[in-house]
Amino acid sequence: MPMDDRKRRVLRAIVTLYGADGEPVGSGLLAEQFGHAVSSATLRNEMAALTKLGLLEQPHTSAGRVPSAKGYRYYIDNLLDTGHPVAISARHYTFLYSLYFQEEISGFFSS
Repeated sequence: MPMDDRKRRVLRAIVTLYGADGEPVGSGLLAEQFGHAVSSATLRNEMAALTKLGLLEQPHTSAGRVPSAKGYRYYIDNLLDTGHPVAISARHYTFLYSLYFQEEISGFFSS
C-alpha cells in the first residue's frame, strides 16, 4: 500500500497532535484539524490503512491512534521540516532519543 499525500498529511497531523498532548488522536480531532474538509469516516479509513502499514498503533479498541516507532521513523525521514523547530513533549523527546540511541548501539555492536 503506497503512502499517498493524504496518508502523509494524516500521519504528520497525528504525530504533531500526539506530540503536543500525549493523548491518542481520534478521527473527530483530525477532522477539526483539517477544517472538516475530510469526513471522520474517511480519516478512520486512512488511520486504519496507516495502522496496517505499521505506522500507527491503537492502544485500546475505542481509543484513537498513536504513532508507532516505525511511524516516528517515517515522519523523521520523510515528513519532518528541518527548517522549523518542532514542539514535542519531554516524554516524546525521551522516546525519540531512545530510538536513536538504540539504533546507534545496535549499529555499533553489529559492525
